[in-house]
Amino acid sequence: RAGAHNCRLLPSLDAAARYAAEYCYLGRERVLLRIYGVERNRVLAQRTFNSSGPVRLSWDGQAVVFDAAAPGKAGRLALPPTLGDRLLARLP
Repeated sequence: RAGAHNCRLLPSLDAAARYAAEYCYLGRERVLLRIYGVERNRVLAQRTFNSSGPVRLSWDGQAVVFDAAAPGKAGRLALPPTLGDRLLARLP
C-alpha cells in the first residue's frame, strides 16, 4: 500500500450518499480500492485486486463493484462495509 500511485477519487453518484471510493495503482497489475466515509474523510474499507486493463468501478447502491465478472460477491465491496472490512482498513 505504501507504493500506491496515480490515485483517483470517485464520489458516489447520489448527492446524499455517505461514501466515496478511491483507487490507486500498486504495480504488477494490482490496484488498491479504498472506501471513505464522506463526512468523516477516513478510510472505512479497502481491498487489493488484480486488473490488467483500465479500472472500472460502479456503484450499485449496496456495493462498489470492481470486478463484475468475478463469481458471487468476490468482485464487490459491500456498503456499509462489513466489520471485517472495517478492521482490515485499520491495519498499517
